[in-house]
Amino acid sequence: MVTYIPTEYLGSFKEQVVPMLDKAAARSNGRFRGSDFWEMVADGTNQLWLTVDDEENIIGATTTSIYANRNLSVMEIIAHGGTSLDNTHLSEVMNSLEEFAVENDCDVIRIVGRHGWKKVLDKYGYKEEHIVLEKELSDERRRNDERED
Repeated sequence: MVTYIPTEYLGSFKEQVVPMLDKAAARSNGRFRGSDFWEMVADGTNQLWLTVDDEENIIGATTTSIYANRNLSVMEIIAHGGTSLDNTHLSEVMNSLEEFAVENDCDVIRIVGRHGWKKVLDKYGYKEEHIVLEKELSDERRRNDERED
């Protein structure tokens, strides 16, 4: 089962959820920690979704953000991590997110993530629209660029 957790009910979940979000953060090349994702949920910027198994154990956490982007309303999947998540659980997560997005008048659901997501989400109708290219700049390079400005 996948459940949206309103901000006012977050309190008791932090100790269980942050380690799950740490798993998602581990793939961010140091850009995020699980606590960063938690703070975005706690301040109301993002939404939290919990995946619960048949014994009512929390086995997954997903965060999303809803925002306007030009002429579109977008739900973006920000982080997804946990333990014992399988394709059945992912199907439940995607269905719940899509229902919530429709209820909130979103035009699209988007995820910016690793290449592995393309293969996994293909069967749910997701397609690659763009790619993100990035080059990490050294501290010295950034200082030189700032001086030229």
